[in-house]
Amino acid sequence: SKVAKDRKVTVDDFKFILRNDPKKLARVEELLFMEKDIKTARKTFDVNEIEN
Repeated sequence: SKVAKDRKVTVDDFKFILRNDPKKLARVEELLFMEKDIKTARKTFDVNEIEN
């Protein structure tokens, strides 16, 4: 099958490729968790700035 060249690589693509490398897969999942955590913290910080 032919894959479109302009298709973006997704997080799931990375997880699939790294499924046999537990160390790298754990690092990807750690970074995804940190990204989510940072977004939440940033959102909380922005709300506090608006209220003051």
